Amino acid sequence: MGKDEKELLERSMADLQSERDELLKHRAASELDLEFPDEIDTPLETPARERFARYRGLKNFRNATWDPYESLPLDMGKVFSFSNFALTKKRAIGSAKNN
Repeated sequence: MGKDEKELLERSMADLQSERDELLKHRAASELDLEFPDEIDTPLETPARERFARYRGLKNFRNATWDPYESLPLDMGKVFSFSNFALTKKRAIGSAKNN
């Protein structure tokens, strides 16, 4: 084996090792994202209070007024309200039994 071939082999081995390290880092990050899907990393240079100021929060969840149709798609808005839940439940169970 010549000197050039050894250098090429060493570089390719180093490239493979770095790719393997990157893959392991990516897998670890993916597993962490699956474990905590709703967490977001906040930037260090700006406070989280400023970064997320546009998102509305409730001061008191129990006493807050809430519009149930506020952010719902039209189809979900129809599903949300029932004039008579017991009757709707009875009809749905009856039609499920017939089918």
